[in-house]
Amino acid sequence: MRVSVTFRHMEPTAAIREYAEAKLMKVKRYLDEPIEANVVLSIEKYRHIAEVTLNAGRNVINCTEETNDIYSAIDMVLEKLERQVKKQKEKTRSKKGRQNYGREQFEATADMIDAAAESEPEWVKRITLMESNHAKPIDLEEAVLWLDDHPSSEFLLFTNASSARLNVMYRRRNGDYGLIETQAQLKGSMS
Repeated sequence: MRVSVTFRHMEPTAAIREYAEAKLMKVKRYLDEPIEANVVLSIEKYRHIAEVTLNAGRNVINCTEETNDIYSAIDMVLEKLERQVKKQKEKTRSKKGRQNYGREQFEATADMIDAAAESEPEWVKRITLMESNHAKPIDLEEAVLWLDDHPSSEFLLFTNASSARLNVMYRRRNGDYGLIETQAQLKGSMS
């Protein structure tokens, strides 16, 4: 930990410098990274002011206190600094905990998916995309218009409004449309 103590408008003494450095060493136990601390001690009329700027990695913490005695100002500013450092440390710890939880949950889910994939038959593994679709009743003209409006779709599954049967209309290579009509009617429909 590098500590620099600066005196403004007051006589620099070794006792005050050593007191400030000794108090700052208590804060060091909360931080892991290389730490740089700048302490500015000053007197303005009857006010004794202690300012501390602590640089620890990405964290920069500033504290200022003023009293009528320089030693009490140092004590108060370092108590405030210690509270802020503890608070910062707890924030970091809680963020790391959330990240680890998310990672563990992701790994557990991935393991379950891998285990499920290994137990599936080979033909199921060949299905890359599954869609669930409600075949709403439309007539053939609407089906052609829908396929014209959606050029990326190769087929349309729908219920024929006139026959109440399940139909598949598909786009042929020459640009025309093909129609596959089932023989059985859907449950609950009358025709």
